[in-house]
Amino acid sequence: MGEERIKEEIERARKRKRNFFRFRHADAENGIHDVQVFSVPILRDGRQMLHSTVLDVTALVRSRSELQHQQALLKRLPIGVYQATLGGEGIFLQANPALRKILDLPDGHKVVGRRVADFYADPEERAKLSDRILEAGQVIRDVRRARTESGRLIWIAITSRATRLRDGDVVLEGAIEDVTELREAEFELDRAAARAINALDAAPIPMMLYTADGRVEAVNRVWCDITGYSPEQLKTLDDWTQLAYGSDAGAILNEIRNMIRAGQRVSEGDFRVRCADGEIRIWAFYSGPLEFDGETARLVL
Repeated sequence: MGEERIKEEIERARKRKRNFFRFRHADAENGIHDVQVFSVPILRDGRQMLHSTVLDVTALVRSRSELQHQQALLKRLPIGVYQATLGGEGIFLQANPALRKILDLPDGHKVVGRRVADFYADPEERAKLSDRILEAGQVIRDVRRARTESGRLIWIAITSRATRLRDGDVVLEGAIEDVTELREAEFELDRAAARAINALDAAPIPMMLYTADGRVEAVNRVWCDITGYSPEQLKTLDDWTQLAYGSDAGAILNEIRNMIRAGQRVSEGDFRVRCADGEIRIWAFYSGPLEFDGETARLVL
């Protein structure tokens, strides 16, 4: 974002016309970072200043982009289709060319006649999955670790059902998708989310992350240190308001719910907070949505 645009956004924040921004920042080594900025004007020693909280969400943005890319890619990829006999010694009876490709079988090599368990990272899992399909009738996108003919470890999603043939034999029919890249993208997204939570926990000001239905996703160390309440005591907004506000808890909780419905970043004002040792502290609260479900705030900081 250009310098003039940044100045315009800062001025809008100063005038309270906007408090949440997304920027792309370049670091000293010309690396590009996606950041989220929460800004609010404050008065300090008679001077009007702008207080900003900057979160580096580069890993999260890249992971989401990669995940979306892989999801689109997987829709275009061919899917392996097979029929196989039951149990740990079951063999492939039928298989399409896509399955041969997924399993890294060279041209001219057939899947038919091969033992299914040979392509599982843990061969014993095949017998267990076979029993499970017989009991439930089917499985849908059961994700397993597989080992290809070349020894490569991949993730596969198995959708399968038990089918009775005309001769009375029961076989398993289904589809196999190679979801390795998608799975790894999900792992990276989980790691990015964990890094974001760690950053929140290390923040020098009290911060709480909660869902629209009142479940506390995370409360950081400073919040607990100042109030004396443990994370186990603050599982929901109801827990927090009961501890911090006593008889005023209901009214405070209603104000929070109204703020969530509004779906905008707000300066809630000053509140008297009761700590675990009975000390009363005055906190100035600022809250804003981080994620939306349509037009409704789903996650609030």
